[in-house]
Amino acid sequence: MRIAAVDGLRGIAILGVVWHHMIGDAWQTPINLAGVELSNNPIAANGWMGVNLFFFLSGFVLYLPYGSGSRRMETRRDALDFLRHRAARLLPLFYLSLIIGFVFLCRLDDLQNWIKLVVSLALVFPFYIPAFMPPGNPVLWSLGTEIYFALAMPLLLDLIARAGLARVAVGAVMLAFPVRIIAFTLMPAENINVNPLCDLIFGRIDDFVLGMVAAALVVRGVRLPLVCVPLGLAMLAAAPLLSDAWHAYRVPGWTQAVTYSLINVGLLLTTNRLLLGRNVLARGLSVGLLRWPGIMCFSIYAWHAIVLRLFVRQFPDADAAFLAVLCLPTIAAVALASFCLIEFPGRPLRTLLGTGEPLPRAAP
Repeated sequence: MRIAAVDGLRGIAILGVVWHHMIGDAWQTPINLAGVELSNNPIAANGWMGVNLFFFLSGFVLYLPYGSGSRRMETRRDALDFLRHRAARLLPLFYLSLIIGFVFLCRLDDLQNWIKLVVSLALVFPFYIPAFMPPGNPVLWSLGTEIYFALAMPLLLDLIARAGLARVAVGAVMLAFPVRIIAFTLMPAENINVNPLCDLIFGRIDDFVLGMVAAALVVRGVRLPLVCVPLGLAMLAAAPLLSDAWHAYRVPGWTQAVTYSLINVGLLLTTNRLLLGRNVLARGLSVGLLRWPGIMCFSIYAWHAIVLRLFVRQFPDADAAFLAVLCLPTIAAVALASFCLIEFPGRPLRTLLGTGEPLPRAAP
C-alpha cells in the first residue's frame, strides 16, 4: 500500500538519517542560541531522529489494513502469511547488504568479526551487544528492531482484540519508558545515539504502537483538536534540545528516555492533521522530491553507510561537503538499482513510483 503523505514522511526520515551520518558530525560543535550555550546545532546534528520516525511509521503502515478491517489476523495461517510477507520484504536486502558490507569493510582475519557475522545472519544480533551494530554495515541494527516488531505484530493484534488498542498502547509506554531510563542510566552519553539496551524492541515498542494508534485515528476519521499540532511541534522541537543537553552531561542520563517520548508523542499529535488534512503541509508531503526517497528508503538505508565508509576509506582527509558531493549520487544510483532488482524485481519503475493510494477507512 502506497500512501503519498506517508511516503513523504519516510522521505523526511531517510534524508535526516543520511544527513546525520554524512554531514551531521560537522555540526557537533557548541553554539549560542539566544544566549543559551548548546553542545550541538540542535537541528543539523540530530538527523538520528529519523529512525524514531521510521519505527513510528512502521507501526502506522503495518496496522493500517487491520485497523480498517481490510485484513484480519484471526488464525495461525494469517500470522504465518504475515510473517512470510515481512520476511520476503526485509530479509533479502538485509542479508545482501550485510554480507557485502562485511566482505568489503571488515577484517576477514579477525575471528570476532566472523562470530558477529554468524550472530547477525541468525537474526539474534540485537541480543548480543558486540554484534548489536552488525559488522560492516552497523546501521542495520534498526532492521533488527524492525524484524522483531514484525515478529511481535501477531501478538500485538491478539492483545488489541482482547484488551483494546488504548490499553495496549498504555502498556507499551509503561514497558518502554522504564527500559529506556535503565538503559540511559547504565550507559552514559558518548556522543552516539545507539544504545543496545534502549534500542531493543522492549525499549522501542512504544514507537511502534503509537504509530498503530495514529493509524487507528486516521482510519476512523478522528481529528485531534487543532491545538495538538503546535503542542506536537513544540515536543519535536524540545527533543533535540534535551538530547543535546544530555550529550553535554548537563542533565541526568535518564532524561534521554524523555527525549524519545517527546518524539513519539509529538509525531502522534502532528501526523494526525497532516494525514487527514488537505492543507499546504499535507500536500507538500506528496511532492516527488520527498516521496521518491521515501519509497526507496529501505534501499537507501541499507546501502548508504557502506558507500559512505568506502569513500571515507578512499579519501580519509576529505571534509563532509566533499564526501557528500561524491556519495549522494552514488547512494542514489545504488539504491535505485537495489530497489528495482532486489526489492521489486520485474515491476515497472513508473508503477512503483506512482501517485499512491487513498487512506483506507474503517467499515461503519
